[in-house]
Amino acid sequence: MSASPRKTPVPVEPANTAVDDFIAALRQRVAGLQRSTELPEELGASIRQVAAAADLPGRFTHAATEAGCQVHAATSADWTDVVRRVLRMHDTRSCFIEVTAEGSLPGPRASELTRALDADGIIVHTVPNDATLFAVDAAVTGSVAGIAETGTVVCESGAGRARGSSLIPPIHVVVVDVAHLVADLYDFFVALEQREIQPANVNLLSGPSKTADIEGILVTGVHGPGHVHIVLVGASGGLLTR
Repeated sequence: MSASPRKTPVPVEPANTAVDDFIAALRQRVAGLQRSTELPEELGASIRQVAAAADLPGRFTHAATEAGCQVHAATSADWTDVVRRVLRMHDTRSCFIEVTAEGSLPGPRASELTRALDADGIIVHTVPNDATLFAVDAAVTGSVAGIAETGTVVCESGAGRARGSSLIPPIHVVVVDVAHLVADLYDFFVALEQREIQPANVNLLSGPSKTADIEGILVTGVHGPGHVHIVLVGASGGLLTR
């Protein structure tokens, strides 16, 4: 019995040939185009609303209050008392505290706050997992910056810092150092670009969680914190806004 003649294999084109051809065609079409015109150097000064020399704490407090936050001024000596007072306002029984190596809530501050809340009978959690973040009454986190123009708090995630810490619990108490206030997002991103190690995520938080998905009616606190309290450390003591 004679063997059947071997068929010549049909060459199979690589799966990405079409993509490569498309990109090559685009490059050929734009090769002769002139590059975009450089923006004038004075443009930044003309569009920026807050000067670096402005009253950043005052501007930040006003903008954050307009966004729906409650801002509490504190000093380095009484900031834990301010946090305790805020948590008592909400009858907090359990709380997550974010412990970080940098930002406004480093290890020593977090330990100080943990001892204070233990004395108040509040159950403190420091391990950031979903079960904890969905179960606690509140979370206290640090921040890396505050944006004076918009009252925005900047929180980051990475090693030991869960993204959900500032997004899941119904009450978010965030510590902001006056020294970390910047005029606007332009200043923040310039500083971020210069950092050697970049965070996994950057969360820009401007007020409580809001949605208007249903019939265009604005509802607060549906997909995240319904109450956001900012403890501004380095300002004069006392309650700035109610």
